[in-house]
Amino acid sequence: MKTLTLEALYTLQLMNDQSDELSFLPSPLLSEGKTRKEQLKEILKKGYHDLEEIGLLKENEPTDEFVRYGYYISLYAKNYYHFQVDSNYFCAPGVDQDKRMAVIIKRVGDNAYIIDYFNTIALLSILLENHDVLHHLDDKKKNYLKSEWEPYAYMRLLAYYGDAKTIRLKVEQLGKIYSDRLFFNTKSGLFEYDMMEQAIRSVSVSEMKHSLISNMKVRA
Repeated sequence: MKTLTLEALYTLQLMNDQSDELSFLPSPLLSEGKTRKEQLKEILKKGYHDLEEIGLLKENEPTDEFVRYGYYISLYAKNYYHFQVDSNYFCAPGVDQDKRMAVIIKRVGDNAYIIDYFNTIALLSILLENHDVLHHLDDKKKNYLKSEWEPYAYMRLLAYYGDAKTIRLKVEQLGKIYSDRLFFNTKSGLFEYDMMEQAIRSVSVSEMKHSLISNMKVRA
């Protein structure tokens, strides 16, 4: 699997005759004071070079792998629904006829990404394995005294729970972010934090699971 720069990803996007930004992905750093057209040319020039460097373009001709990655980018860009897990998974679920598959772009380093196409159940399995907050779920409890949403400043959250293991799920639909939630566990219970409203409540494991599965569009 090839590692691609942002410029390479956006070049694949441009070669699909699409110039919109890719949901949740940062824009490549561009020179100031240039027109949009000049900036796109700048991205294309560097991205083209990066694609040659990793062997997706050979003698100015696209390889089969180039075409496959370009197809994935097209599916990602055209999907009306996207979600982001933490700061390293950017996903477009339900891109196949049966709504079970997702295009997943993963940040693996500084300006380094991989792109793949696989089942959302597989992604959920990866998260269950890699996130401490999702381990030993039977030990995590809801604090019913804290089960209602309460205002809670983000700076306060960082001060009291900044060291807690978390998983963050941000959801975008039709270009608008409508959910951004953080889940973490403490001695007093399992909590959900609404980043947009700056509010907190305690939830059960089943409520957390439902939120993750529903927003990730996981289908068996």
